[in-house]
Amino acid sequence: MNARYTRRQTIVAGASLAAGTALAGCVGIEDEPSETSDDDADDGTAPEDDGETDGSRTGPLEIRNVQVTATEPTGYGEYEPISDRVVSGSDPIWFYLEPVGVTTVPTDDGKERVELSGELTISTDDTTVFSDSIPFEYELPPDQVDQLYLTVKFTPGSTGEPGRYTADIVLRDQQREDGGEARATTGFRIEDDEPKRPDTDLAVDTFEFAQERPTGYGEYTPVDELVFDPDETIWLYIEPADVALERRGDEDWFELDVIITLYSPDGDDHRPIRSTETGPVPAGQTLEDLYFAIDLSARDPAVGEYTVELEMIDRVARSEATATRTFEIYDRDLELLEIYREFLEEEGIEIERLTIRNETISLNYHSAYEYDTEDFGGEIGTIAGSYAVFVDEGFSAAQLRASGTDTADQEFAFRVESDVAQAWIDDEISRDEYVDHVVESIRRRD
Repeated sequence: MNARYTRRQTIVAGASLAAGTALAGCVGIEDEPSETSDDDADDGTAPEDDGETDGSRTGPLEIRNVQVTATEPTGYGEYEPISDRVVSGSDPIWFYLEPVGVTTVPTDDGKERVELSGELTISTDDTTVFSDSIPFEYELPPDQVDQLYLTVKFTPGSTGEPGRYTADIVLRDQQREDGGEARATTGFRIEDDEPKRPDTDLAVDTFEFAQERPTGYGEYTPVDELVFDPDETIWLYIEPADVALERRGDEDWFELDVIITLYSPDGDDHRPIRSTETGPVPAGQTLEDLYFAIDLSARDPAVGEYTVELEMIDRVARSEATATRTFEIYDRDLELLEIYREFLEEEGIEIERLTIRNETISLNYHSAYEYDTEDFGGEIGTIAGSYAVFVDEGFSAAQLRASGTDTADQEFAFRVESDVAQAWIDDEISRDEYVDHVVESIRRRD
């Protein structure tokens, strides 16, 4: 089993800007940047419209109504603020802000272009613990530019240090020649708490087949049609959800078992693939981006439908999750090989092994006769004659290599070249010539 996992960088590690609109306009111009603090962050009032300049709406860029929320805002003014701004070190938070006076430039298709750059800095005790810049570019219908809002997601990390933090947010208007800028400052406090276990049990979030080995969280190409060649590498991509953590000393640990059982078309199960991933979550990281990449390729694959059963066990929360997928292996050679097997068995030939590999069909069987008798030769004739028929049906193998034991436990072997078998089928050589080709290859092993 090839298994990997990654953990999302947070605090200090992960901020992302999102944007939304909710009908209306902006405007105005201001020569000097404006600042907003906690005292006036919740004002919610908008500046007066200073009009338009050269077809572009401009105005004094400001940041209004800064909020700290526990869940992602869903629209303009649609958020649930954290009243005391006290957060857990393991949970993400969102900063909600309303920029006003944003310059918009009309586009050729009748929309208004907004282009801002954002910068978030998190600090405590005059020490910067996180800083990142995020561009924001958007084209809006003219009637949706007035009630613009931005959200910034930030995850302190499961071991974020307790204490008071300050969040400084800077927006710059990239469409103003004077580089209009607005600032806002707010704060929050992290409590010292035990890692929170998920409200729900362990779950399988994603269980997909990938075209090649996944290279990271969410970095894989799904397989649309789950039909594979026998020699094709089959990759699984798995994302668990709601993995629990527990405090061990000063660290948060997870422990997760992943078990894969593969069932062949005949219902037989292969040896399970099993991996246990456990360890501490490094400071400033979470398990939000945990994934597994598993090589599922089967040995000696048969044509037909396979069933994949996934079982995950969270040893911290003592919960389990299961999922099932199916896929198909198809190959013309393997399909013909199974028909060839059925024919030989109907003819009374006791097959020990029949496989195809490296352009060679290998047959091992127990003869019902003694070596070098007429019946023994007739049995070989049945094998070689029917092989020629299947070569004509599409066998791509270059030869048949047969071996076995007779009734006296003597070992023997012979071979048939596919091009000679096809020549006989096409009447390019006689039956006797084909028989001679087979007989000349028969050897008894002393």
